[in-house]
Parts: sequence; C-alpha cells; structure tokens
Amino acid sequence: MVVAVTRLAPEDIVEGPRERKPPGLWYSEHVANTYSGWEMPERSIEQNWRELGDALCGQWNIVGVDLMEGLRAATWGQKEPTDWDLAAGRFGNEVLNP
Repeated sequence: MVVAVTRLAPEDIVEGPRERKPPGLWYSEHVANTYSGWEMPERSIEQNWRELGDALCGQWNIVGVDLMEGLRAATWGQKEPTDWDLAAGRFGNEVLNP
C-alpha cells in the first residue's frame, strides 16, 4: 500500500479559490491580513506525519508515501526555507523517530 497526500484539505485545489497560500508549497499560512485557503503550518504537517507513522509503521504492507503534489513554487537543493528536499527529509525523520 502506498499512502498519498496530494493536498492539505479536501477543498485545497491548485489555482482554485482555496489554494494553499502561499501557493505551490507544502504548507499554508496566513498571508498579510487576508487568507482565502486552508491554514496548515509546517509544524502541524510534521505532527501529522508523526501520528501517521505511529499508526502505520507497524503494518506489513506499507511500502511508501507520496508526500505532496503541485509544489511548483518549491525549490530543491538551494538551502532555502522553500526547499522541498529538506522538508521531505524532516517529515521522513518524524515518521521514523519513535
């Protein structure tokens, strides 16, 4: 079984009225004084992965996870807060740490 996390909330649609803000990243936070998407700060996502790992790591048929799609604003290997490779590593560590 592969676990897929393709969006933060059921109505979080890329380029839609409730897209993540800022768009194209794996987290969502208030932007200025307005907010039209779902708030899901990175610390909450880390907690969710920890809980998912606690619940599923003992299952024999979990072979992988698809962390997120539509990350067009994410960077890779730049050592920036928007680096998806670093965030994915943090999430993986949350799953593996007891």
